[in-house]
Amino acid sequence: MKLRVAINDQISPEDYKLLRTTIATVASLRDTAVLRFTEEELVIISTSKDFLNDKSSSSSLRKETDQLWCHIPSSTFSLYSLVSARALNTITMEYNCAALLSAFKRYDKVIAQGSPTNFRLSLMNNPLWNQALPKFDEDGDALNPMHALSISFEEIVYVDSNSKNGDGGYDNDDMRHGGPRYSDNFDNKKVIVHNFKVPVKLLYKVQDYSIVEPNMVASSLILYELPPSSGTFGQAFHNFMKRIERFSNVNNIRLHSTSKRSLETHSDSEGDPDNRLMKTGDGNNQLKIVVDEDELHWHLDICWNGPLSGSLISDINESENLPQKKKQRTQQSASTFTLTRLNREMSPGNDTEIREKDDMFNIDESEVNIGTRLYDSTESSLLENDNDTTTDSRFNDISRMVERAEKDGNLIHEVIIRARDWKVCSRLYPACDNVILAISHDSSCIIRCMAEGDSAQEKHGEITYFITRSKPLL
Repeated sequence: MKLRVAINDQISPEDYKLLRTTIATVASLRDTAVLRFTEEELVIISTSKDFLNDKSSSSSLRKETDQLWCHIPSSTFSLYSLVSARALNTITMEYNCAALLSAFKRYDKVIAQGSPTNFRLSLMNNPLWNQALPKFDEDGDALNPMHALSISFEEIVYVDSNSKNGDGGYDNDDMRHGGPRYSDNFDNKKVIVHNFKVPVKLLYKVQDYSIVEPNMVASSLILYELPPSSGTFGQAFHNFMKRIERFSNVNNIRLHSTSKRSLETHSDSEGDPDNRLMKTGDGNNQLKIVVDEDELHWHLDICWNGPLSGSLISDINESENLPQKKKQRTQQSASTFTLTRLNREMSPGNDTEIREKDDMFNIDESEVNIGTRLYDSTESSLLENDNDTTTDSRFNDISRMVERAEKDGNLIHEVIIRARDWKVCSRLYPACDNVILAISHDSSCIIRCMAEGDSAQEKHGEITYFITRSKPLL
């Protein structure tokens, strides 16, 4: 088993930004996560805290657990060398999120100082770690072998030769200011090599194949192409997403989407009549964040009034929801690992399993409305008086009539999710300009950030955050 990978932020800045955003986001969600290296890509997968404590035959991610998947194509890396005895030449490991994040933080400081350098990763054997750990758990099952993911990068420091004393060291004056002084004299430089060792656990084949990217229920689905984060409305939409962060005591929110019914239906790019897409214009969509009254005994609507284009989709699977140029790698990734799992289970693999176990130990070096929909803040405060009970009832009747009329002319998609999951979405939104929000009615929602390249055929990185509903709609 051999792994040698190197990445440089200057070669593919968009993909590196996605990678860096994923590492930081996953570290804020989990203690551990999964790195899956294949010949085509690196996949970073969020995991639950009890991932390796599962005593069942499968260690797959739970259906009710929110998951974050990041795909970085191998072409993004300046060096990508992978050798494994496992099918599809795959190496999958669980890593400590905080340890890997600390290495990236140090690398960011180095490149911010103007030192162009590669971020190199390699898998190393560490026999001492495995000798100190038991090989079997209490049930007699073999534990995952522990290895080290070695990380190294260089920092170039230009030193002023006048700061050295007669002994070749540095004056006390310089050391009091944190070390040698930087100079514009490029003849005097030092190269500092930073090394990190992140503990990782290699996953067995059964564990690896059980981790499959989830799908969405597409029986009632709305897709929104969000405004580019660097565009005219990017900052405004980001503020709309972050508005809920002002309320720390809110646990659940309701994403509410309204789209016009009277729209022309189009087939997809391949002409499949079963794939029905209903394009909606910017003025035909409404997206808002709702805090239900039973949450805190008050009602809050946070509405987005800017441009928002979307597509209504029905009777197609999730892999077909995205436009053709944006869905190729997702289809390949999901189908590849699903077919591989079936093929491996149907074929005899005793000899292969022995080679894989030996190989695992053989390592080569917006707008806010408070109150009900029909009231502004002044009207709502007046209606709280005891003398206005009849007026309150009349307005509630009108509100129900308006809602009924809206449902007759519009398509509504709603889902209740945890507020902390929406905060993760607001953290991912600035990662790139191509962002899609999908809402499956009363089921789930996803946010997908895709890096843009020079050509549509070229593969680029993407982040997908799958969010399951926190509770059903009433």
